[in-house]
Amino acid sequence: MVVQDTTVAMRTLQGSSSEWLKQFDEIPLELRRLASGPSPTQPHRLDRALLPSQTRFVSASTIASIFVGSGTEEHWSAFRTQTKAQGWLAFSDALLTGDALNALVYYESRCGGLCGEGGFVWLRRDSVGSPWRMAKKIVNWYS
Repeated sequence: MVVQDTTVAMRTLQGSSSEWLKQFDEIPLELRRLASGPSPTQPHRLDRALLPSQTRFVSASTIASIFVGSGTEEHWSAFRTQTKAQGWLAFSDALLTGDALNALVYYESRCGGLCGEGGFVWLRRDSVGSPWRMAKKIVNWYS
């Protein structure tokens, strides 16, 4: 979950869907079809009301401007100094089935040069308005 020292940014679903979708063999056909499109999600601003009030937001362009060139440890030191955060989380827009009971999200968590994880989460719920629960998580990469 998002914590006080975490920065949030939006991302698009990444990677060749034909590869990572193989790991979601039970996913609903509609969600599989949506994820197989050429650009299944578009980045946009995350609604701040959806996250705890102490969550800080830093733009993807600000993060990118810090991590230019080589010198990973120097970049992380600059990131921590400029943002007062230890790392960041990023999420894609959720792909939803028509009945809004299944969703697919790409996530990244970055916390250092050799600290981070990214992957896909299939979320399910029993009815619209009920809480989401994780049906399956596929870690695509980690460091």
